[in-house]
Parts: sequence; C-alpha cells; structure tokens
Amino acid sequence: SQLRCRYLGSCIINNNTRRQCAYCRLKKCFDIKMRKDWIRTKEEKQLRQLIKLSKEQKKINNLTNHQQSLVNLPIIVRKKKTF
Repeated sequence: SQLRCRYLGSCIINNNTRRQCAYCRLKKCFDIKMRKDWIRTKEEKQLRQLIKLSKEQKKINNLTNHQQSLVNLPIIVRKKKTF
C-alpha cells in the first residue's frame, strides 16, 4: 500500500494533526533519521495489542467484586462540542 499526500507533501505534523496524513508523518520521521526497521509490522502490532489486553485483564481480575461490577457498566461517551 503506497501512501500519498492529498496536499503535495506540505502538511504540518504536530500532536493535533499527526493522524491526518500518514505520508507526511512518515516523511517527517525519516527526515529526522528514523530507521525503516523501527516501523512495526502487522504481526508486531497485533502482539502488542494482545499484551496490552492481557495486562488489562489481569488488572480486572485483581479487583474486588464491587469494583468488577463497576468495570462492566456501560460507558457513556459524549461528543466534544466544536465551534
């Protein structure tokens, strides 16, 4: 999968905009001498996610019954107001 920039490679990459253009983000990483072998493969990403889920499950298993019941309550997500 080839990455492409919709804006001719001129995106500003910072904490707020870094997910908007993968091409410019990767370009910026390589500009500051990041090595290509530091990019995680699909399998490495999945393994990392499994490890994270395993740690979360261990935390839940160590909770009291009352705390576990609170964990299972649905979370209400509110949209952020944009002006």
